[in-house]
Amino acid sequence: MIELLGHKDYLRILLALRKRKSLRFSEIKKELGLNPNQINRALEVLQEGLWVIPRAVPKGGRILAQYELSRRAECFLDDIVDPLRDAVRKNVAVLGPSELQEVQGLYR
Repeated sequence: MIELLGHKDYLRILLALRKRKSLRFSEIKKELGLNPNQINRALEVLQEGLWVIPRAVPKGGRILAQYELSRRAECFLDDIVDPLRDAVRKNVAVLGPSELQEVQGLYR
């Protein structure tokens, strides 16, 4: 879990998957503006940690990979990441506005 908190791209992918339920590689690239190497590395780590579940989806004679959140990732976002965001909002006077912007940037 600590590794996830230290990687903005990993968190952004998890949050995008929570928002959209499932995404293909190209949709992650388009939505988050990440390069293919960043996405590939993030998805490898997220799959190894059982945070993301790849699904094979047939489309037009091809099989496409689509990614979904695992239950583990849903709990992590709900019980750790969202409360962290709320704590930063609550303590912005002490932590500073740049920290608030950084955390809010994950949710865009």
